[in-house]
Amino acid sequence: VNATTPVFIYQSPQDSIISLTNAKCGLTNGAFEIGAIGSGPFVYSVSGVGGYSSNTPINTGLNAGTYTINITDTNGCSSSNMLSIANVSNLTNITGNIQTANGDDASNTAIVLYDANDTIGAMSISYSTTADVNGNYSFANLAEGNYILAAKPDSTLFPGALLTYSNGAAVWFDSDTIQVSCTSQEIIDITLLDAVAQSGTAQVGGFVGEYTFNMLNNVDLLLLDANTNQAVARTATDANGNYSFASVNAGYYTVFVDVPGLNHATEYTFNLTPNDIFWYKSYFVNFDLRTIDTVFFFVGVNEINNFESSVYPNPFNEQTTISYTLPITSNVNIEVYNFVGEKVETLVNETKTVGKHNVVFSTTNMAKGIYFIRFTAGNQHKIIKVISAE
Repeated sequence: VNATTPVFIYQSPQDSIISLTNAKCGLTNGAFEIGAIGSGPFVYSVSGVGGYSSNTPINTGLNAGTYTINITDTNGCSSSNMLSIANVSNLTNITGNIQTANGDDASNTAIVLYDANDTIGAMSISYSTTADVNGNYSFANLAEGNYILAAKPDSTLFPGALLTYSNGAAVWFDSDTIQVSCTSQEIIDITLLDAVAQSGTAQVGGFVGEYTFNMLNNVDLLLLDANTNQAVARTATDANGNYSFASVNAGYYTVFVDVPGLNHATEYTFNLTPNDIFWYKSYFVNFDLRTIDTVFFFVGVNEINNFESSVYPNPFNEQTTISYTLPITSNVNIEVYNFVGEKVETLVNETKTVGKHNVVFSTTNMAKGIYFIRFTAGNQHKIIKVISAE
């Protein structure tokens, strides 16, 4: 009798990928889950980049790369397949919408991200974009770090809107610091601050420069209502470092220089009455120390109060008169510096008695242009910019 030995044919198990998550930003955050079709139970063997190995169908915490999947069923049949996890970096980290105080979409608003990790000088601009016609904006693929976000409206489209920071702040040092990681998703909507209508007769101005008398152009300044902390108006220095606020209403104000990364050590806070003209609200900037100081300042002890000084005329042609009044006998030093910070003349360097004094500054043998007159009386100092014109 011939007998036939039966032959059993089994189908190899088949794998299916139930879910897959690509790695993001080069981190170990990829994942996948394996499903199997066939005669279970199944034995899984997974290997991949960086010496990764696993015997489970669910695999997490994976780097981007290629992985080999082996599945063995209860009959001893097996199958092998390969799977790739990509590195995804096209993340949109920050999105938002910009509106005016009236609820209009603030199209064409410039959105700027300053690098808050900078430790030297002013913060640099790391990224910038522009809001679309609906006021929407987005930043993608940002480097991890800390940022200050500012929205600067198009003044031709929205003349009453002011530069505004991420949390509605008027100046950078009151704004929020935004922490960005590769996987972070932030939604930051901004309602732009509105300027306060001005119809007064007072004026405020001055200059912004370094201690070397290097004048700084295009530096932002803010006029703030010191009673309500409400932003009133913004302006910027011109090519010569000068700024001004015109037609200002009577009130109690503070003038701030708004340079992200630089903090005010001192600032001007003052009362304005109708027809006041304050042209000496000037500031010195020290990028090394990251500070902003008033040019008219007090130092030391036993300061001389009510030290008054003026220069007239200013601008002038060939000479101008410097007048000052001392409440007590004091050591007085009056020096003149040119635009690049070089001392060109010492007008007074002696003890002066109580009362009013005058001294003439002449540019007959000097170049026309900008000069700085530095007063020192006791422990009080003051600097006034003068212009010798044709």
